[in-house]
Amino acid sequence: MVTLRGGWRARLALGSIGVLSAMALTAHPAAAQILTYGFTDLRSDFTAGAPGTGTLNIMAVSASTGDVTRLVPTTQSALFVQDFVSGPDPANVVLSLGLTGITASSAAAAGTFTITDINGDTLTGNVTGLVAPLGGNAALVGTLSNVLLNGSGNGIFEGTSGSFPMSFAGIATPPFSGATNYLISIPAWFDQGSFTGASTQIQAQIVPEPAGLALLALGALAVGRRRAA
Repeated sequence: MVTLRGGWRARLALGSIGVLSAMALTAHPAAAQILTYGFTDLRSDFTAGAPGTGTLNIMAVSASTGDVTRLVPTTQSALFVQDFVSGPDPANVVLSLGLTGITASSAAAAGTFTITDINGDTLTGNVTGLVAPLGGNAALVGTLSNVLLNGSGNGIFEGTSGSFPMSFAGIATPPFSGATNYLISIPAWFDQGSFTGASTQIQAQIVPEPAGLALLALGALAVGRRRAA
């Protein structure tokens, strides 16, 4: 697996202005956030398609760790430790993104994500965003839509340790929306062809109201999360 180049949190924060210089940034108030998630050391495989297109598949591997955290009415986290994907339970992280309009300096991305807990409950949604080079890596900044907590298991979202109730009745009405960013240590830009095994970090904030076209700044997201590099 490729190792990320440099401190990825610093790169996210410092590179956000350049990546998003043409975009209006509207940060949701911290009080509006209802969920966050973040995972490190995921794996990305890119399969090139017709010119200017391709498919990016991101998945958990044995080195991956992360959490899904409920913020209201109190903070409760479902934690996923190393090897969580290797156990007998269905816990997993899977993202599939179609890339279009690939040039030497950008690409559009659209797809879905699914985070599965140890009992089969899922957090799912759609991802739309822009991918651009950032310090030898690929940075995606995007919005989330149609975010749902699906009680396929027991209705409690459980990690390898920690859990929280999935119902937001009386607090917020699904589907939810939000913002996300990824940092992918690519061996070469997407216009150079397929690759496998690129180390990937993802994080997101989820809010009850529609995000529309406004994106949360990467720096704000980096400050909002608390993972060690």
